[in-house]
Formats: sequence, C-alpha cells, structure tokens
Amino acid sequence: MTNIPTFHMDDVHPLPTYLYWLSFVDGTCLGVAIVEAQSPQLAVIEAHRLGINPGGEVAIIQIEGKAIEEARELGLNRLISVPELRAHGHLSVRGFEKSQEEPQ
Repeated sequence: MTNIPTFHMDDVHPLPTYLYWLSFVDGTCLGVAIVEAQSPQLAVIEAHRLGINPGGEVAIIQIEGKAIEEARELGLNRLISVPELRAHGHLSVRGFEKSQEEPQ
C-alpha cells in the first residue's frame, strides 16, 4: 500500500496579499480604485469583479509603508472620483497632472 501524505488545514498558509492603487485613464483620469490582491494582475480582476473598473487603461502601483494607512482611510473596493482625489491631494501621479489641468 502506498503512503499518501496527509496535511491539516492548519498547515496551509494563504498567499500574501498587498494593497494596489489602480488609476484608470482614458484621455483623462477616470478615477482610482484601491484593492487588496495577491498580484497586480489579480488587482485588476478584483476591480472588475467588484464593478469598480470604469474602463480605459490602468496604471498600477503597490501601496507600501505609511501610505497603507492613508489608502485604507480613502476606502478600499470602491471607485474614488477625481474631485475626491483632488480634495485629498492625491492627483499627482506623473502623466496625469497635465490631463487634469483646468481649461484656460
């Protein structure tokens, strides 16, 4: 008889998750979502699953250090609007400033 290895659920460790800042752009910033996922690719899938992906292209940044607390204060798993980002001083990702300038 062959020995089949056994394990207990206590022996299974889930993969770590990280917070990701997803900036959605289609000519201008469409908003930001902050989600928890195991990878950048899964963060985009999670935003789509939650219905908070407005389309366009996405720039993804892993949130680290002291920024984690601030990100949690903004709120996870929702689409954060451009006016709300501006109110919190967060519309400063390189490349977006120019597209977000007020018309003159």
